Amino acid sequence: MNYFLHATLLLAACYLYYRLALRRETFFRLNRWLLLGGMAASFLLPLVTVPASLSLRTVAAPVPTVRAVRIPAEEPVARSSEVVIAPAAAPRSSGGYAGLDWSRLAWMLYLGGVVVLGVQFFYHLLSLGLRIYRSPGYRLRDLRIVETEAGTAPFSFWNRVFIHTAGYDPATRERILDHERVHVREKHSIDLVLAELLIVVQWCNPFAWLYRRAIENNLEYLTDAEVLRGGADPVGYQLSLLQVAVPHRARGLVTNYNQHFLEQRIKMMKTKRSSNRATWKYLALPALLLFSLSSFNAGAQQPAGEDTLRAPAPPAASVPAQIGVPSLPDGKERRNWTAEIDGGKVCFSFIESGENGGYRSNTDRCFEEALLGDLPRGSIGAFSLTRASGTLTLRGMFDGNEGLGTYDFTPAAAFEQQLSAEGYDSFEDRELLHFFLTDITGGFLDYLQREDLKPDHDVLVQLAVFGLNQAALTQVLADLAAAGYGRPALETIVQLRIFDINKAYINALAQAGYDDLELDDVIQAKIHGLSLEFIAEMAKLGYADVDFDQIIQMAIHRVDTDYAGDLAAAGYRDLAPDEIIAARIHHVRPEEIRALQAAGLGEITLEEATQASIHGVDPEFVSELSELGFKNLSLDDIISAKIHGVSASKAKEMQDLGLEFRDMEEISSYSIHGVTAGFVRGLRELGYTDLNGEDYVAARIHGVTPEFITAYADLGYGKIPFERLVELRIHNVTPDFIEKNRREGDTLEDLIDYSIMRRSRR
Repeated sequence: MNYFLHATLLLAACYLYYRLALRRETFFRLNRWLLLGGMAASFLLPLVTVPASLSLRTVAAPVPTVRAVRIPAEEPVARSSEVVIAPAAAPRSSGGYAGLDWSRLAWMLYLGGVVVLGVQFFYHLLSLGLRIYRSPGYRLRDLRIVETEAGTAPFSFWNRVFIHTAGYDPATRERILDHERVHVREKHSIDLVLAELLIVVQWCNPFAWLYRRAIENNLEYLTDAEVLRGGADPVGYQLSLLQVAVPHRARGLVTNYNQHFLEQRIKMMKTKRSSNRATWKYLALPALLLFSLSSFNAGAQQPAGEDTLRAPAPPAASVPAQIGVPSLPDGKERRNWTAEIDGGKVCFSFIESGENGGYRSNTDRCFEEALLGDLPRGSIGAFSLTRASGTLTLRGMFDGNEGLGTYDFTPAAAFEQQLSAEGYDSFEDRELLHFFLTDITGGFLDYLQREDLKPDHDVLVQLAVFGLNQAALTQVLADLAAAGYGRPALETIVQLRIFDINKAYINALAQAGYDDLELDDVIQAKIHGLSLEFIAEMAKLGYADVDFDQIIQMAIHRVDTDYAGDLAAAGYRDLAPDEIIAARIHHVRPEEIRALQAAGLGEITLEEATQASIHGVDPEFVSELSELGFKNLSLDDIISAKIHGVSASKAKEMQDLGLEFRDMEEISSYSIHGVTAGFVRGLRELGYTDLNGEDYVAARIHGVTPEFITAYADLGYGKIPFERLVELRIHNVTPDFIEKNRREGDTLEDLIDYSIMRRSRR
């Protein structure tokens, strides 16, 4: 199959599977890796050549170059005869459109699209790089901020956040930065760059565009979930989304705060968290992709040998025949096995490919060697195993402790009749095979009925797939009852088996003091890697009586002995769990604390260090404020300056223009209201050279900008006093208002009175 077409089909399959099965699940991080993995698999899997024994395609042997073929006779003849095969003559072109090389034309069209989109991709990448180079921005906690023009929505790329800080109130600005911090921390730009490259190389595939959108949307869902998990107020966060929803938004290479699917994002925030039982869906796509290897990929061919055909030599009687996969007609199942003998057990891997490549399954099971009888060694033979659900017949050969061959399974009619009598619809052969491998019996069905545990069709199959026969289920129920969990649903028991949660793990949690957990809590503990070793380590550090939610948070955020030891060495001992968790979440590092102290903050508590880290107060920022003349500031003052976007470089520009700052409140006021050096120079160039700091703030508050002033000059007014400009703006006597309402002889005072009168009549 053509590589491009193969990759296109795989990408379409990955997108459709995500769209139909995973899009509404709240496992956004899993979705991220699955989407990236699907994209990589779509381009890599077509390059794989599979062994002929595993390929479902008919593997044609390579055709040798045929020369003169000498056919030996049984009896000597006077002369040898030669059969010469000549190549067929190539068809002649008939001219007209038939003479066009359509495949070449299509290829050139495709390459043209790649070139155009490739140039566009690198242009955007270069533009962002130049923008960062020319305006490197300033540090704000753990972020690097680049100021943008008013009206531009905030976005991030790589380790930069582009935002017009003066355009938002402090609360909204913090929520925006929390959002972008997740994008930066988790390197979401990598996903977006890869998605753009996907468009470049598959621009003519509509599923590639849909795939890119799926990657972008899932990153926003993931980021929203991370922000809310960090403790953000959901209502306030959603309001901030609405507040910054402006039309000027970046797309493509950058992560953007204002996506067009805002309503869907808010719905996803309110969606109930997906059940853990839905995690099986994430195993199906890799299985389907692996199955595609056998269905579509080229199979390895046997060496062709010499280019001259020879009469085959008869096989030596002493050489055993090779075990091969029997050639079955199209539309039939192909069932193969491999096995290894170890310690009196024979462990099989059963591989089944469905009709016309409809599915592929691989199941491992071990049996006692004594149950299988005499195994064929040295030559092909057959052996079988019979259970209540049917008979497994295997054909093949063992060489030492390894074997391979084919198998067949015949369901027992009596077992199928009992399933039907229990009210179950018919089962497929491969489902019945799982019943056989797990030794599901009619007695097990009776047991489930007696215990009021009768599962539906799908759950019964899950019990078989995960090895829960009567003996195993009875033991699990007994262990759970002994642990105080009563009789949970079979679906929950299957989840316990999926995540390998056993009696030892539950007992160990109980011995560690977590003996009142719900089974969902136990599952969460296992999912988040809450190991017994971790609990013991935390106990040694003084966290022996930590409640379950806190110990889970400590495990999730990697609060380990090294981190606690580093904090202790910095003087922070006997910390409450919430304190050390908050410090870890907000990336508080002992070396950073020491640097802050050396920069002039003196002794600070861990809570203060956490607040400093949350708001991006680093040693460089403290030193910058000190160089501006602000020494011996309290941490609260420094945090306030950071929150309001005080930039040392911008403040230095203001000082160079002759503006002095009496205190931190004044410089913060400049930053809050967007009084920049460019704004000051713009007013001075228009002749307003005698304004003080308060005047510039008032101008910004009331929207008295250089553009606003110039518009009056275009109407014939000279230099208007600054106080009158503010008054005009307050009463909404704009140049547009003047053009519409001015009469002959009207002064600005008249127009102000007229505007006041009009509003009083409303």
